[in-house]
Amino acid sequence: MSDTTNVASESAEADNEEQPKKNFRRELEERAAQAEAKAAELERQLAFNSVKGLDMSTPAHKFFAENYKGELNAEAVAKAASDLGFLKESTEDTTSQREVNRLSQFDAASQGAEPAVISGTDEAKLRDILEGDFKNLDEYNAAVKNAGYAKNLRNG
Repeated sequence: MSDTTNVASESAEADNEEQPKKNFRRELEERAAQAEAKAAELERQLAFNSVKGLDMSTPAHKFFAENYKGELNAEAVAKAASDLGFLKESTEDTTSQREVNRLSQFDAASQGAEPAVISGTDEAKLRDILEGDFKNLDEYNAAVKNAGYAKNLRNG
């Protein structure tokens, strides 16, 4: 009888040893699956957050992100968002283009213009005004008027 008791207790110990191993393996598999899902979600977020002009706090952009089924890289996401009208033209490009247009207009307007020439008398008058020690705006305006310039700072 003692042999059967020993065999039974050894069998119970073996079952106890296998049980934690099975649970441990299952737990590791679950953790691995969770880690893979988290990595995929982070990869998706990175792809969308890398696209300049795509604001994930707006409902339309959030809807686009939730329903996008294409490749998860910034270029593919940007192309899809642009094709669907979610991305507007970059403000930097617009600003620099406006600046180029202004400079072109200024250049065109100044073509053929003669440079301003200040005579010695005008230069002296301007120097007196610029170096003047004025106590208030009225004194400055009087000096400008006496120099022959009618511009009054108060009246623009």
